Amino acid sequence: MNFIKFCIVGAINTSINIITMYTLLILNVTILFSSALGFCAGAISGFTLNFYFTFNAKDNFTSRLGRYLVIQVFCLLITLSVVALLSLRLGIYPLIAQFFAIIVTTVINYNLSKRIVFEKT
Repeated sequence: MNFIKFCIVGAINTSINIITMYTLLILNVTILFSSALGFCAGAISGFTLNFYFTFNAKDNFTSRLGRYLVIQVFCLLITLSVVALLSLRLGIYPLIAQFFAIIVTTVINYNLSKRIVFEKT
């Protein structure tokens, strides 16, 4: 059940991520910077929604947030690598590259979050 909730939260975060990136691209912000800011916008909502909704955590907000941020930095590096490869090297439209990166990082993010951030919920 947690994975289904995680995916619902992920859909919300994906929307925030893609809309942010799209808006920045329209404003002629570089692809990788737009990708990073889109990722960060989704990650901000992701922690709060996962804390209260997905994993129904009740304690240690601050310590969980610190662990979550470490995971998000790791996933951001993966995202930027995927977007750089697909968009800058292979010429794939940046939003499609970003969406593919989201698919790749969702599995990693869920498993690490469940084991490291929300391990006792």
